[in-house]
Amino acid sequence: MYTKFSSMLTKSSGAIVLTATLAFAAASASAKDIVVNLWGIGMPGVPYAVALANGYYEELGVDVTGVIGGAGGGAVIRNIIANTEPTGIPYGEASASAYLAAKQSGLPIIAIHTAVYPVDNAWVVMPDSDIKGIEDIKGKRIGYTSPKAVSDGFSLMALDGLGIKHDEVERIPGGGVGQNLAMLENGGVDIGYIVEPLASVRADRYREILKLKDHVDAVPLASFGVVSEEFAAANPDLIASLIAARVKAVDFIYENPAEAGRIVAKAYDNLPEEIAVKAVERLAGLGYWTRGEIKMEALLAFEESLRVVGELDNPVDWPAMIDTSFMPEDLRAATDVPAE
Repeated sequence: MYTKFSSMLTKSSGAIVLTATLAFAAASASAKDIVVNLWGIGMPGVPYAVALANGYYEELGVDVTGVIGGAGGGAVIRNIIANTEPTGIPYGEASASAYLAAKQSGLPIIAIHTAVYPVDNAWVVMPDSDIKGIEDIKGKRIGYTSPKAVSDGFSLMALDGLGIKHDEVERIPGGGVGQNLAMLENGGVDIGYIVEPLASVRADRYREILKLKDHVDAVPLASFGVVSEEFAAANPDLIASLIAARVKAVDFIYENPAEAGRIVAKAYDNLPEEIAVKAVERLAGLGYWTRGEIKMEALLAFEESLRVVGELDNPVDWPAMIDTSFMPEDLRAATDVPAE
């Protein structure tokens, strides 16, 4: 089963998008779905699995009965916009880069809370590698997923934090995380890129050498909760309840990580329970899931991850990108983005 789940992360994005599209088209008429980036594959979906299993949506009067996934990027944004009533709610979670691109292109969506920080982003070596510490990284081949992907920007930010010039290493794109690790195992790179839950699936196969969060001044934001502007304006109480359900779920995760791991294992058919528990416990310890508050330092760090790969020239007008009016008061109080 470990191998089966690992192989899921090596599928082409096209195949995963097709799967998500078919699932979207086949949604039951009695179901109301929301959309979550990497549902069934990655760990952003844990709060939504918990909220469904613990009845938080029902408790708050929200008719959410399922989740639609996606491979990331614009596919998730398109699914959110298309996920309209009676079978869906045009709300969900998308990567920060996909949201920014969609917003700047004029799509009618708005960010209403944050979701996860990439505290699990790390680089590993083979156990017998002669790379024993960060002082040995210069001159080595470092893997990442693809040019201008988040792992591209994050790898450059980590190097900057280490004081290593970009041309003092050779950075090699490998495709998906699984392909990147295959290159590591086959000698194509010296240092490979990894995230959860694959880090827990393969815990005994590699030795961690570098973690992004340890070498940046602020960890970049990875994803937002977003919603159709029109739907939010017409249904403010419903949107507030969706956020409240997620907050309850995140609090449950931090208070009961092992149980949250067991819940997500049931929701993700191909994720073994022992791996799910390990991954959730590890991520909870790192502070992976936000309660939804929006911190300017995380937004600016995210901007930097785009700037270092040439995807951003000018500062982002974050007040125009965010609507905090649906948040509970404690999240608004913890948010430090100026009002528009």
